[in-house]
Amino acid sequence: MGIFYRLGQFWQNVTAKPLSRAQTAVIRPHLSEAEFRLYQQYAPEDQQHTFRAFCLVQDAGGGEALLTAVLLHDV
Repeated sequence: MGIFYRLGQFWQNVTAKPLSRAQTAVIRPHLSEAEFRLYQQYAPEDQQHTFRAFCLVQDAGGGEALLTAVLLHDV
């Protein structure tokens, strides 16, 4: 990975905010109640990271189990 990639990652982490209501509405149907409570404990940068990964997998046609796994892969 190049320096600019790593700087981009750093910037995303520094400026990360918790998911918006709209973003939360996108992921919520893919998590059980217990999984969602766990997800809410993530740091904002981890929430944003998993949301970005979720969108990539969803756009690629990933199935339900894979989408859930993407959201919880940092547990």
